[in-house]
This record gives sequence, structure tokens and C-alpha cells, in this order.
Amino acid sequence: MPATTHANLESLTDLVYGALFGETDWQDFLDTLNTRMPDAKTTLFYHDSVAGAGAFSLCSGLDDTGLEGYNRYYCTINPWMPKAAVRPVGLGVIADQMLPHAELVKTEFYNDFMRSIGCRSSVGVTILRENNRSFNLSTLTSSTDTGFNRVNADLLTRLAPHLQRAFDFIRRDKAGNETGRSLFDAIGVGLIYISEGRQIRSMNLAAQQMLATDAGISVTPTGRLSSSDRDLREHLG
Repeated sequence: MPATTHANLESLTDLVYGALFGETDWQDFLDTLNTRMPDAKTTLFYHDSVAGAGAFSLCSGLDDTGLEGYNRYYCTINPWMPKAAVRPVGLGVIADQMLPHAELVKTEFYNDFMRSIGCRSSVGVTILRENNRSFNLSTLTSSTDTGFNRVNADLLTRLAPHLQRAFDFIRRDKAGNETGRSLFDAIGVGLIYISEGRQIRSMNLAAQQMLATDAGISVTPTGRLSSSDRDLREHLG
């Protein structure tokens, strides 16, 4: 069985809440989780199932070449994502549950991307899913030991409630906090903090880019948030 470190649930949970409150950062969490599996590349990333694309946002163990290759092209042919888009939120899984390994090794994704970074399989969990976009935590690894990989997938299941709680806290209660804005910038989520009357109080860089590219939201001359989507306008009040 591949060797592991002592990065356990307790220490990883401490790092989640440490990152949430600014005592550490999310890179520390990913770096520590990354020590659990051989030749690991751990990433917090998003995927849009409608657009058929996504990006590795925060990573540990993956160099710039691998990161650029995934974000530019391989995200569009990731063979795990169709099932990842519908799997239960919060359930850690091994790659074989998304696609049998015998089928994976026939794909361009495996032969041109996975092999180039020294990996053969993965474990992952969906943290959140909204409007066809999922936010995931995954470790790519050279291990094809299903028992060993299952242990690590089960750890992700146990970590998921803490990650969900952290994301929810940032979105609802810490929208104006620099830690919250930087996390959601990194995973491509626009975050706008509004007061009564839809007056914008603050927003992160991703939200600014959405406004600049006419992504369905806009700001009125009086500084109020508006949207071309009727359901969203009704929700905003």
C-alpha cells in the first residue's frame, strides 16, 4: 500500500477553519492534504457542466505547465466530469466510480495529461453545486490501489461538511472580508455584497469582471444591482 503521512481529519479540519479566519491560508490546507497520496496533485476547482469547461484554481503539487494545460484544454475533455456533475454533493468518490479505469486509459485526457504529470487515478468530492457549476476538491495520484484510494475518498466525505460550512460562512457573513473575496476570486465565483435597496457595498474581482463582460448583471446609475434575469430580479426584491 502507498505510504501516507499523519495528515488526518483533525489536522485538516483545523486548517479549514484556520483558513476561514485568516490564521493560515487555503494553500496550507491543500499542501497538507496533498501529502496523503503518492505523486499527488490536489486542487480546489470549479466546473461548468453546461459550458463543458472549468479550471484548476488553487493547486498543490502541479507545476505551471500542467496547470495551464488543464485550464486551456484538458478541462474540456475531462472524462470524469459528466458523472461528477450529478454525483451527490458531499460524497467522496474514487475515480473508478466516475469512469472504470479500463475506459479511462483509452482517453486523450489520461494519455496526454494524466501520464504527463505522473498520475493514474484520483479521488474527489463536490463541495457545492449551483446553476450547473460545481465546486470540487480533488487529488490526482499515481495510486490505483482502490482500497487505499477509498480510504482517502472517505476522508473527503468527512471533510466535506466543514468545507461546506466554511464556504457558506464566507458567502453569507463574510462577503466584505478580504479572505472571503480572495477565495471566491480564486475559484471563479462572483461575490457581490448588497444592502437594503440592492445598493452595492462591495464586490470581488470576479464579480467586477462579470459586470465588465455583460454577464447578465449590471449596476444602475444610482448604484443598485440589476439583472436581465427576471427570477433573479424578483429574488433580489
